[in-house]
Amino acid sequence: MKITTRKLEIFLIEEQIICVRPVIADAEFDVDDGRDMAHAFDALAGGKPFASLLDIYETAATVTSELRKFGAGKHYKSPQAARAVLQNSLVHKLITNHFINTFHPSVQTKFFDLKEKALDWLRGKLKEYEAGKE
Repeated sequence: MKITTRKLEIFLIEEQIICVRPVIADAEFDVDDGRDMAHAFDALAGGKPFASLLDIYETAATVTSELRKFGAGKHYKSPQAARAVLQNSLVHKLITNHFINTFHPSVQTKFFDLKEKALDWLRGKLKEYEAGKE
């Protein structure tokens, strides 16, 4: 199942891991996009724990400060175990680092430049999350 919003495509890349990818390469994302993403996460996760992969590797997308604040909170009915940001730009790395250090997201967030490393990390975080719930 794939959910497409005004600026994003959101889909299960594998069981319990949801991928978010911009459909407009240079879009600016705002709180409405964050709300769209939260609704899609709930629909795709179905109440089960999930992890997310934000794939901005091939984009020049930007995020408003309001969305960064929104993204640091908990807005999902389904529990989110972790968030990986896949990027290849120094600018995106600096912005992600600023987001993590300034807003202290409620979900552990880490950036990667290799997709397989990001997925391995997310799989591990899901296992840790599920082990903590037993």
